[in-house]
Order: sequence, then C-alpha cells, then structure tokens
Amino acid sequence: MKEPFKSGMNKKQFNNIAKALSDPRRLEILKVIAESGEISCGTIADRFPVGQSTVSHHLKLLADSGLVSVRREGQHGFYSANPDIFEEYIKELQEVIFNSDSKRDMVE
Repeated sequence: MKEPFKSGMNKKQFNNIAKALSDPRRLEILKVIAESGEISCGTIADRFPVGQSTVSHHLKLLADSGLVSVRREGQHGFYSANPDIFEEYIKELQEVIFNSDSKRDMVE
C-alpha cells in the first residue's frame, strides 16, 4: 500500500513542480517573479533573451504547477510566486528522498 502525501499536494502536482523546476530558464523566471512580488509577462520577457512565446510557455508550466499565480487585467497577465506551494513541495521531496520507510510511487 502506498503512503498518501502528508500535505494536500497530490502526485500530479508534485511531478508538475519537479518538471517546472527542472528547466534552468524556468528557475530563473521563478526567481525573477519571487524577487518582484508581482510582475507582468511583458516585463519578464524583456529580461530574457528569448521570445515572448517561449516566456509564455514557461509561465504556463509554472502556473500549472502552482508555483506562481496569475492575475488577469484585460489582456495582461501579472505573475506572483506562491511560496507556500514551494514549501509544501520541499517538505514532500524531503519525505520522498530521506524517509527510508516511504513507499510512495512518484511515477504516474
């Protein structure tokens, strides 16, 4: 029998966060968002040497994982970090890696 997560996070969100954090550019984007409090997609795109569509793709994966929230104002999206989700992920990751009794199957 597999142990459930101790937090409210499910396997899918755990894996989505792992995927979101696995890309160096997404990690840089997340850091910019966290440092800014709230920042527009256009402002983020201006800070990186990639196209707006690439930045938008990275932001979608970060938002889908729950690591960032988006606030819409007309056609503009404003992004902010969700540190509580990140903290939950870190706790679960520690449990998965360091708890030798853990029988969690992380693969979907």
